[in-house]
Amino acid sequence: MAIITPYDLALEIGVPQKQGERLFAVASALVDDYAEGAPDDVKSESIIRTAGWLAEQPSASIVSEEQGDIRTRYSSTSMSALRHSGSMALLNPWKIRSAGLIG
Repeated sequence: MAIITPYDLALEIGVPQKQGERLFAVASALVDDYAEGAPDDVKSESIIRTAGWLAEQPSASIVSEEQGDIRTRYSSTSMSALRHSGSMALLNPWKIRSAGLIG
């Protein structure tokens, strides 16, 4: 388990405690699934980055919306929390890759 706590995460990314606990659970699961053997400090930073990215993402996939001078456009191609937060690059050295037998 990483060094960071849900409380620390909430403070770090500026969200309410309850939201921080929820994001901590999700981000920790993603980080552990991708690179369980990463050092605690790397995991902590990856959890912060992933949770922060998730906290800032809209929950709806609006393609384009316009109201007066305000325009909103969300890209459905940027939905990988680990990749787009930079966590995947941090964790990459500890990612275990395996080959499978084909045929």
